[in-house]
Amino acid sequence: IPMWIIFMLIFFVPQALMCAELATAYPTDGGLNDWVKIAFGTKYGFLVSWMHWTALIFWYASFLTFFSINFTYMIGKILVLIMSLVVFWALSFASMRGMKFGKYFTSVGALGSVVPTVCLIGMAILAVVVFKKAPSASEYTIATLTPKLNMNSLVAISGITFAYTGAEFTANFASEMRAIMIAAGTICVLYVIGSVCMTMLMPTSEIFAYTGTLDALVIACNLLEVPQFFVQIVAFGITLSIFGAVVLYIAQPTKMLFGYSEPGIFPEKITKKNEHDIPEKAILFQAILVSLLLAGVAVFPAVETIYNVLITMTALTSLFPYVL
Repeated sequence: IPMWIIFMLIFFVPQALMCAELATAYPTDGGLNDWVKIAFGTKYGFLVSWMHWTALIFWYASFLTFFSINFTYMIGKILVLIMSLVVFWALSFASMRGMKFGKYFTSVGALGSVVPTVCLIGMAILAVVVFKKAPSASEYTIATLTPKLNMNSLVAISGITFAYTGAEFTANFASEMRAIMIAAGTICVLYVIGSVCMTMLMPTSEIFAYTGTLDALVIACNLLEVPQFFVQIVAFGITLSIFGAVVLYIAQPTKMLFGYSEPGIFPEKITKKNEHDIPEKAILFQAILVSLLLAGVAVFPAVETIYNVLITMTALTSLFPYVL
């Protein structure tokens, strides 16, 4: 829990300020690609685009697995795979219509990610603190809250850092210091209090990465005698938030890599843009790669294993572009 606060200060805020400054100084659609290209030249501009895009290939697969589990909530692994593929292909075609079309998904998606967290916080406080329906599943002391620096915590830190990435996508809208600080505070408060409330309802040993929020809400509903149908509504909200995130992340990194690369690096067929300024053949190529990755990880014995492998791969690879 303290790590959420620490990395908000040493990663999220500096990253957001950096991206806002660069977006103001060099207002282009290329984002990271153009900023690095201006500083270090064409080769490193291409390198950062390549690293950013390859990291997101793992992210697509992990997020789609997360989507399917929330949508179906604990049914067969094959159905999870099929739903992930159907959704990604549908959103890939949607992203070909450009970012103006995608903004409708992202606006609804933002609401779908905040509301479930607020519901979890409110219901956990009511059940455990106000009405005392059950004792807290976790103990909060200086000793238990002090981060332990071992291999497990290093993996957790990479995940926390990854949760704070993405400022380059909204840099043009966050050029003011005040807006950045409000965003940082809001995100940090939701993560910290959300983590506390989840561990109030469930011991950490029983929390799964991909269903933690829903499992905790089921417990809260049982304690407060709220119908289980409420959890299905929240799961729908999480599904909407994933729609928004995936649409935002499908087009921009692909456009950055294939649309802004130097002539001759990729075949002209794959870099050619449509009327919405999107390299649609590259989007299709990306969809095929993600489909192959999803099919490959489906051989793992459990969905939890699949999700943990994908999210760890994403967290580790997504930080390399920020070094440049």
